[in-house]
Amino acid sequence: QLAIGNQRATLALLEQEPETTLNELTRASILISLGKYQSSIDILDKQREQAKGGQATFLRFLLGKAYFYDGQFEKAVIESQRAKDSLGDIQSELEREDLQRQVDVLIRKIELELTNTTRVGSINDAAYLD
Repeated sequence: QLAIGNQRATLALLEQEPETTLNELTRASILISLGKYQSSIDILDKQREQAKGGQATFLRFLLGKAYFYDGQFEKAVIESQRAKDSLGDIQSELEREDLQRQVDVLIRKIELELTNTTRVGSINDAAYLD
């Protein structure tokens, strides 16, 4: 409960700040964690033109993640692959390696989702199987 309260408080503060790409990426990331996938997608779509370099790579990752959790797996594949292809745009090796790991995990989840839906439902449903 406390973590969700902190995320909502952070969102409220960010909404009062100027719409910089970094602020919008942060808002989108929080909205994904709160389950507001379409709101996150809308924010990220508006930032596509403004995001450059590593921010554009992170935007693509977040968009892939939002599409994945929203059940739009084909779009999730496209954005995740774009994120993977643009990892070289991230200057910091530590940040690049961290995001590469996250992108790889997301791509594996999407692949599982696309190949296993007829057997176990969604990957989230599968987590609850005994």
